[in-house]
Amino acid sequence: MESPTVITIDVPVNIYNPDGKVSVRNLYYRIYINGEYVGDGFKPYLDLPSGNTTTVFNLKIDLLSLGCGVSDALLNQENITIRVEGYLQFDIKAFGIIPWKTIAIPFNTTAKQYKTPEIPQQALAPLHLKTLICEHPDTITQILQTLQTGNAAPGGGGGGWGFPSPGG
Repeated sequence: MESPTVITIDVPVNIYNPDGKVSVRNLYYRIYINGEYVGDGFKPYLDLPSGNTTTVFNLKIDLLSLGCGVSDALLNQENITIRVEGYLQFDIKAFGIIPWKTIAIPFNTTAKQYKTPEIPQQALAPLHLKTLICEHPDTITQILQTLQTGNAAPGGGGGGWGFPSPGG
């Protein structure tokens, strides 16, 4: 079963092929959201007709693995910038049939003001926690240290967090 914090972002990418139909052996890509690397992948055996073609990359990302800026943008449903870079790998064929050489052609494209994907309900609480950790790392560190050591923090009973002590 997949984690509730994993979402799929469908990223449409427009590829322009100025020549006739090309059979791509592999298309390798890396995806960045707001300048932060979020994942990579590949698509094998892709036929590109002449002209513009749109292919969709289905990127699965764990919301808790994202950096603070991207987490905050997703949580606040802000528009994001998605950049996809990679290369197309295809065969040059002798006489149009015998694979002779494999070459790679790089590509780089950006989708600005991309609509933020909807965050599943079960992923909102962990994403809020991630954002809290990003915004207040020192406080979270203090809380974790206190929980690990059992030392009271300022504020009274109950381990120092404003809760009554057991039996007190």
